[in-house]
Amino acid sequence: MQFRSVTWAGVLVVSGIVVSGIVVSGIVVSGIVVSGIAVSGIAASGVVAQSDASVRSGWRVPDVSIDGALGDWPELEYVSDEVEVSAANDGEFLCLVIATSDSAVKAQMMRAGFAVYLDPKGKKGKTFGVRLPPLGNRLAPGLALADGSGGPLLSYFDVLGPKNDDARRMEIGPATGLEVAIGNVQGTFVIEVKVPFAMGQGHPYAPGIDLSKRVVGLGIVTPDPPRSAARGGGAGGGRSGGGAVGGRTGGRSGGRGGGAAGGQDGRGGVQGKALKIWTTVALAAVR
Repeated sequence: MQFRSVTWAGVLVVSGIVVSGIVVSGIVVSGIVVSGIAVSGIAASGVVAQSDASVRSGWRVPDVSIDGALGDWPELEYVSDEVEVSAANDGEFLCLVIATSDSAVKAQMMRAGFAVYLDPKGKKGKTFGVRLPPLGNRLAPGLALADGSGGPLLSYFDVLGPKNDDARRMEIGPATGLEVAIGNVQGTFVIEVKVPFAMGQGHPYAPGIDLSKRVVGLGIVTPDPPRSAARGGGAGGGRSGGGAVGGRTGGRSGGRGGGAAGGQDGRGGVQGKALKIWTTVALAAVR
């Protein structure tokens, strides 16, 4: 047994313990183990998922309503065991839906807040992002959703970038040029975002996406928890377990282990760890 640094699936694991013959996701990879955990994409600093394939965006924006529901999204793709994503674009806007039915991830997002980053270079840049505030045990602050589920509407969000410390608070409304909505669909936490490609009249904030490059980096990130919280973990409300959102079987072939619930199956847990999911969105070409 020896210590060494290795790079696997785009994640640098430092001071990993190398033991022969450990199987990860059905593939023998010479036994990369971090802090006794032998699962895909978990590093000592948090839960890291690097999606191997881009999320394919469809060419359709006018018919997508940013309302915190899933009716406009017939199929989502897993970008981690717990989180699914779908995308749509036209020549001016990119729409995203992010969904999870995993109780630990839902609790983490609602209690710590989270950011959705869009990198026009197709990498992991944080020059533009939309950050949702901590929502506590509710979807905060105020009004119940029309479906009677009890999930309140989001009233504000932060626009992040281009510098690391840049953050501007925005009230939900047309003046921002951005659309953000959250919802609760049969126990699934849903986030929808619509952003313009470029700044212009009525669009004071934008990531600067170039459609001709056909790819955008996408990050879904929660803040690193305090050290005491990292030990304690946390439990979330709503439906436990993963599975396809809303009972669907769509997404990548075979999914991501069926979207297993994190922190509840002996993997060392999503609970109390920062969520850091990075993938890319393959934009649809002009029609």
